[in-house]
Amino acid sequence: MTRGRVIMMTVVGLALGVGAWYIAELAWLAPAREIRTKIAGYERVIASADSVLAGRATLRDRTERLGATMIAGKPDEFEHRLRAGLASVAQGSGLTQVASGNGRPSPTTSPAARRAGRTLGSRLRAEPDFAVVHAWVAGTGTLEQVIGALASVQSQPWVHRVEGYSIRPEGENRFKLRVDLASVRMDSVRRTIEDPTALVAPSDETRALAASVVAAHPFGAPPPAPDAGETRVTEAPRGPRYDRWRVTGLIEGERVEALLFNAASGERRVLAPGERVLDATFAGGAGEQALFTINGQDHEVTVGQTLGERRPTPTDPTSDETARVSVREAGP
Repeated sequence: MTRGRVIMMTVVGLALGVGAWYIAELAWLAPAREIRTKIAGYERVIASADSVLAGRATLRDRTERLGATMIAGKPDEFEHRLRAGLASVAQGSGLTQVASGNGRPSPTTSPAARRAGRTLGSRLRAEPDFAVVHAWVAGTGTLEQVIGALASVQSQPWVHRVEGYSIRPEGENRFKLRVDLASVRMDSVRRTIEDPTALVAPSDETRALAASVVAAHPFGAPPPAPDAGETRVTEAPRGPRYDRWRVTGLIEGERVEALLFNAASGERRVLAPGERVLDATFAGGAGEQALFTINGQDHEVTVGQTLGERRPTPTDPTSDETARVSVREAGP
């Protein structure tokens, strides 16, 4: 076999091999790759769907629990039921001259819009996620009745935030109470409270706290002055009179504020973090614990106690997990 024939046969063999590969690529290899790519895409879609379905039961449960705290009905019906529920709370606590009302609903977009991407964020901001209805209730009664009414307002599931309150003496053992609050209406969930006048009773803990405030009687008159002819030797007070300042509540929102009342002078103070009364600087708080710094030392004071009943603490109280905006109060 000559050299030229060998070269010719080699070239022909290579051509046949390339042709066979090309035919296989067209007939089988390329379609097979395309099928494998589609299969991988389907598997990703299925995995994503499985993930969504896995959390569906949890999401449904959370949605149902959220709807169970909201008053049902169209906007006008919602507001009517809200006012009726508030009046029922006041009347059920024994208050007289009861009045309640509400303002216009405030549409609010989802807080997730601040963290979402541009496209999703614009969609979330385009349509309100829920509406906040600000309302109030007022009435007159004894100290025990107004403190009980305040505790009852806070115990209702459809009162999502207590925004403030005032208690004003109206005569001998008669006080005027006003509570400002907010209730949320979310149309995307099934709201189940048809009759908010069916009240939820305060818990044993709340009733005990209310009773302690009544027993302390922060509006009590100061002790009588000694007779003119009586000579009384008293020891001069040492240091600031922390025992006269009682922590009556904590308001938790964008920042924590402490409510204080001086039973001797009748003075009230609302302290933001960094503000002070006497030598005690309010540093924060959560739940029923307020944190004050005195002479560089941190102290805890439970709502209902005076600054004189403070106790040293090595740690700072932390905020609650829900940004659920709440108010925990124990008195005026």
